[in-house]
Amino acid sequence: MIVVTAFAQVRPDSVDAARAALQRAQEATVTEDGCEAYRFYAAIDDPSAIVAVENWRDLPALQAHLQTPHVADLIGALQDLVVSPIDIQAYDATRVQLG
Repeated sequence: MIVVTAFAQVRPDSVDAARAALQRAQEATVTEDGCEAYRFYAAIDDPSAIVAVENWRDLPALQAHLQTPHVADLIGALQDLVVSPIDIQAYDATRVQLG
């Protein structure tokens, strides 16, 4: 499984616009083949600090996702709403049992 995290600091006056763009991307992405989870979260102490957590079946599924129009739309929309570049990290993960 491929796990992706993306951290964005949105301008405080742009949180609503960012959330609308994220919602559109989420609705389109969860229907993609290979998408196991795709959610956005805000920090408890700062609603303008947003993180995405994505789980993909494999690297080809993630690579296909990155080529979709809704990803291009999201990146374009967020470009003017964030205060710094989005920090995106991808990991090849193996599920483990806890406990």
